[in-house]
Amino acid sequence: MATAAEYDRRQGLIISALKQELLTVDRYIAEAQEKHKGIERDALWLSQTVLEEKWNEAAKTLFDVGGRLWANYNLLGIDQVSLLKLAVPQAGESVGNWTWHELSDRARSHSGQDLLQLNNISIPQQAALVSQLEQRKDESSEQHGADVVEVWLKK
Repeated sequence: MATAAEYDRRQGLIISALKQELLTVDRYIAEAQEKHKGIERDALWLSQTVLEEKWNEAAKTLFDVGGRLWANYNLLGIDQVSLLKLAVPQAGESVGNWTWHELSDRARSHSGQDLLQLNNISIPQQAALVSQLEQRKDESSEQHGADVVEVWLKK
């Protein structure tokens, strides 16, 4: 009977030690999860900063092209009505929007000669633009020809 009692006592001590070890492991897991959440949050803040910088760079590129477009509209005597509602938010520490005023300001720095240079446009884009221009000319001349025939037939 003493042996059984000793065995039971030892089993109780082992179970108690294992329960304590389990509590310690659970605490370590909880601490590691909290640390992981903190690291993940820090990474998200860094990611946000990088994405805001990319956003602002993309917006600047958009406004560089928009400034050229605005200048081109000015030189052709076309209203910029479609661009007047433009508002692109700035990301990051600066709060505000880039608007058509930015386009207008950038347009002042472009001359007609600047607008005719396609150096910063890739070769495939240049080919597509030339193709579109030729298609517009063809459509325009076809329409002009149809108008001439219509006028001639009315005589």
